[in-house]
Amino acid sequence: MVRRILLPIDLDHVASWEKSVETAVDLARHYQAELVVLSVFPEMEADFTQFPQHHIPAVEAFRRRHIPPDVKSRAVHRLGTVARGIRTAIAQEDIDLVIMASHNPNLGDYVMGSNAANVVLHSPCSVLVVR
Repeated sequence: MVRRILLPIDLDHVASWEKSVETAVDLARHYQAELVVLSVFPEMEADFTQFPQHHIPAVEAFRRRHIPPDVKSRAVHRLGTVARGIRTAIAQEDIDLVIMASHNPNLGDYVMGSNAANVVLHSPCSVLVVR
């Protein structure tokens, strides 16, 4: 049974959610599940001890704009690398399914691996990668 779906987004990269948000909304409706919208802020980009407060209104605006009111949803935030932030949110939010977008691989993905591949390999729950 799917009770909570995690939708990771990066507001600076539309490709990180453009194709996955519709699928996440559809599946949340189908399962009557809560949709948890996740934003991860890299620690290395700033000297913050907490999630940057200026980013929270933008994530909430995204949620209001892209998640219909009939779908129960909320936004959560994590610090760290994208893959680690997603895995942390999975554990802390009791997530049953992750729905995330993937992009065409670049050279760095061949060396380091993509975020989607990392999450698929190390996630304790099901992961749907939308292309």
